[in-house]
Amino acid sequence: VGELIPLLDGALVEGEAATLDVARRVCAGQRAMAPLWNVCAAAVADFAHAGRYASRRAEFDRAPRALARAPAAALRDALQGVTRARVLTVSHSGSVARTLTVLAAEHPIDVICSESLPGGEGLALARDLQRAGVSAEVVADALITTYLSNATAVVVGADALAAQWWTNKAGTYG
Repeated sequence: VGELIPLLDGALVEGEAATLDVARRVCAGQRAMAPLWNVCAAAVADFAHAGRYASRRAEFDRAPRALARAPAAALRDALQGVTRARVLTVSHSGSVARTLTVLAAEHPIDVICSESLPGGEGLALARDLQRAGVSAEVVADALITTYLSNATAVVVGADALAAQWWTNKAGTYG
């Protein structure tokens, strides 16, 4: 998604036809990403309502950090009295990475990531966390549940949510 917004920026400079074309292509490629659709719609509307795109883009840019603060605060509250938390996670989620990075700035944590094969998303998450200064290690997918008894928290992303279920990478339910 990060590389799509600059495409809109460039299209706005080229004009209304280019903006409409890029917006259509971005939305066609990201069918389930409503915030990105909103930014595209604002880019197209910007020609009739100047400033709309800048406002929506600023909201879009702020949203990931804002969305990380609430779960980080909930985790911080849940970890009161815990000297150093051990957090388990499965797969890769930008929201989880941001949340754990915010939390780690306020509370010592060690993150255990399942490797999440065959794609290796857990390896990528561990690298992202380590680059942000968060203690993170990777374990084999088959071993992640053996760490549950010593875990302080389990934090995972969700590809979809409903009232009675959620879905994430295969193996998360365990």
